[in-house]
Amino acid sequence: MIIKQISIPKAQVRAKPNLKFELINELLFGEKVKIQRDIGDWILCSATHDNYLGWIEKKGLTNVLETNYRVISLRSFVYEKDDIKANTIFHLSLGSKINITSKKKVWSKIKFINNNEVRIGYIPTNDITETKKTIINWVDIAEKFINTPYKWGGRDSQGIDCSALVQLSLETAGLSFPRDTIDQYKKLE
Repeated sequence: MIIKQISIPKAQVRAKPNLKFELINELLFGEKVKIQRDIGDWILCSATHDNYLGWIEKKGLTNVLETNYRVISLRSFVYEKDDIKANTIFHLSLGSKINITSKKKVWSKIKFINNNEVRIGYIPTNDITETKKTIINWVDIAEKFINTPYKWGGRDSQGIDCSALVQLSLETAGLSFPRDTIDQYKKLE
């Protein structure tokens, strides 16, 4: 089984291999997928954290770079330098998985792959937490999404649906939960 990793802020997951088809999910930066099938510019894959199956564009994938931190603020930026005035490279949403190589009080150094090249950037230390650290009050995390627009299939700070809100919030408490509402309901039965 081939494992790849999301290398863009979010990868849209479609019901079929074309942008015209329904958005059913989004995968966040650093999340890993198992490749099921490869058709041209599209990959049928399942997310390793919940086995959710769908089609994503191949250009949003890279080789795996192990992650040790995750973004815990609603949205953060990766900068070229450890300076708030520096150019931003990209944004990351809550739940993104990242590789931190050094951490200081204000800035943490992040390693990532872009265009098959390992690069370095900087992210505010207050916006991240260790992957293994759990947040006891996951409701506080859910409340960070207040005023985020509803978006069917959305799973980030630009737009989120109800089941993604539950899944991302519970993940910060160390709880693995399904992506779709019906499966979440069945897990509670």
